[in-house]
Order: sequence, then C-alpha cells, then structure tokens
Amino acid sequence: MDVRVGIALGLAGYAAFLGLVISWAVRRARRRLDSRVDHMAGAITAGGGKRVSESRASRYGGKSVECAVDGKTVWLDAYTVGKNLVRVNYRLPAATPLPHIRIHKEHGFDRFGKAIGLNREVQTGDAEFDAAAYLDSRDRDEDILAVLGHADTRAAVRELLTLGYGVEFSRRGVEAYQLVRANAKLDAATSARAAARLAAMARHLPSFHESQLQPQRASGIRQGQLAAIAGGIGAVAIIGVAAAAGPGAATVDAPGTLTAVGLGLASYIGCMFLVATRLRGRSDALAILVVVAFLGAFAVPAGTSALVLWLNRALDHGEARVIEATVTNVPRKGDEVGVTSWRGRPNSESLPVAWPLRRTLRPGDRIRTLLHPGRFGWQWVEPAHERAP
Repeated sequence: MDVRVGIALGLAGYAAFLGLVISWAVRRARRRLDSRVDHMAGAITAGGGKRVSESRASRYGGKSVECAVDGKTVWLDAYTVGKNLVRVNYRLPAATPLPHIRIHKEHGFDRFGKAIGLNREVQTGDAEFDAAAYLDSRDRDEDILAVLGHADTRAAVRELLTLGYGVEFSRRGVEAYQLVRANAKLDAATSARAAARLAAMARHLPSFHESQLQPQRASGIRQGQLAAIAGGIGAVAIIGVAAAAGPGAATVDAPGTLTAVGLGLASYIGCMFLVATRLRGRSDALAILVVVAFLGAFAVPAGTSALVLWLNRALDHGEARVIEATVTNVPRKGDEVGVTSWRGRPNSESLPVAWPLRRTLRPGDRIRTLLHPGRFGWQWVEPAHERAP
C-alpha cells in the first residue's frame, strides 16, 4: 500500500476516534444535565406539582421540563456555566416583560461598596428585606419598586435567598437559580419549596410595556465589557513593553528608572480613579472596579513605565559620546554583560550587548558603545556592537 494512502487512512482514523470521544463526552454531559432536571421535576411532582411537557433547545445542552405548580407554569433547566459548575434554574414566565433585577444575599462586600459611596442600591423601605437582599439593577427606581412593592413578593424573595437561591427578574420572567458543583446531589425539599415560592410571585407581578423599560444588559454583554477592558489594559502593556524593547537599549540613570516606575504607578492610580468616578452610582460598581484593578495592577504601571523610558530615547536628539569598558562578567542568559564602570565607580555596571558580539566575549575583553543624554535627562546606552581597539 502506498505510504501516502496509509498516512491518510491513519489521519482519518484518528479524526474519527477524536469525533467519537467528543461525541461521548457531549452525550455524557447532556445525560448528567437531563438527570438533574428529572430529579428537580420529580421533587416538584412529589410536592404536589405536575410534570406537563419537556423540550430541548439544543442537541448539546440539557432539556427543559415544564411543570404546573399551584396552577402556574414553571420551567426547569440546568446548564453548565464553568468547568465544575452547573446553574440550576427555575423560571416563571411573566405575562409582560419585567425590569432586569438580579437579587442575591447582601454581603459585607456590598455593604462596603455602599459605605464608601461607590455602590448605589434601591431601597424598598422594608428594613428586613433591604438588610437581607442586594438589588443589582440598572433600571429605573420606580420600575424596581413596582416589581417589589408587594410584601408577599418580598417575602418570597427572602425565602428563596434563605434557601440558597438567587432571584432574577427580566424579560424572560422570574428565575430562581443556584450555582452548584456538577457532582453535587439535589436537595429535593429545597427544589419543591423554591418552585412553590416562585409560583407565588405570579400573583402580584405588575404589567409593563416594552417601551417603559431600560435596555437590558445580559450577563454576556457584561462579560464582553470586561473582555474589552481587559483587552485595552493588555494593549497598554504590550505597546509599552514592545516600545521599550524595540530599540534594544537600556536606561543607565537609576533615578530616571525610578521616576518612570513612579509615573507608571501614578497612571494606574489615576486610571482607577477615573474608572471609579465613571462607575459610581451603579449597583455593581465595586465589583467591576475590583476586576479592573486586578487586571490592570501589573499591565498599566509596567506598560506606562516602559513607554516613558522609550520616549526618553525616541525623542533624544542630544549629542552622544563614546564610552569604553572592560568586561567583568558574561551571564549565561540575558542580553547584558557586567563591565567596569566608565564613571569611575567601584562597582561594576551592566551594558546591553548585541548577540553576535556577546557570544564571543570573555572577562577582560574591551567593548565600546554610545552613551546618550536622554530627552528627559535620563542617560541611556546603545547595545555594544564592537570591541574597543
């Protein structure tokens, strides 16, 4: 048999094997999601509800099961949201669209955001509810208060929070959800109670017209915004570091380097201040600021410092002078070598050296290069390309 035919058959067989493995993994994950939804429906049926129908929106995801709970329709589904996390979801369809309100237990992080004047949360006037629940929403205050205006609705939300669920109002209706580990067992009693409390909210939901509501931002859009911020921060770091590394030169003046580092830190603080000012007054302001601060903690200072050092060289039109030095040490890695100080200092200094020359150097060799004054007064040297005579 021709070798090429054998290779083609081998590649085809390998591709078929990979396809089978992927198909098996997808089917296994789907079966696990289906099993979880069936357990949820079974718990509701055992609690007096009724299983009505089921559907599947995607061949790769779990199924959705429709149940009747206290005369109301509740849809059950589960889907993967992380490597080992599954979102267990109970959804009550609403007759009209609702404002987008995400509610979770109020934690110290949320209270801290409000205490420093960064986060702003709508208060319902119900002291117990306001202390227990945190309302994350960008919709109008009057719309949020209309949704949570009835005491029974607030009581249902509080009970769901106590059971470990989050609550979300949106154009899809009302959802009670949990993020659980993929291999965690279902609490049947909790499942039945959650569906019952969700169904109870239908009695007091107000009606809205689409034109009344603010444009709703799904979690995917929020993730896209964070991705854009991360991309911008990464671009600052890449441009700055690439600009600094491009000419292959080094700043010799230590105060200049420290000043550039200080400017980088100052730019980071300034950026965080601007972001905080821009976000202030939103319910999720502190959470977004923490993510941005973490992403930019290294990139912004490092990129800005590197860019400043590059500008010190790129804008330098001063007269350079030739310096000569004796090699004292040739490290195994890096593009610099140790040399005697051309400034009469007792300690050796480092100089960048072009690779073709560096690999031939030994301690005691003499090299020469150019020393520039720097646009901002920070001296810098070019990589050495030749030996001194």
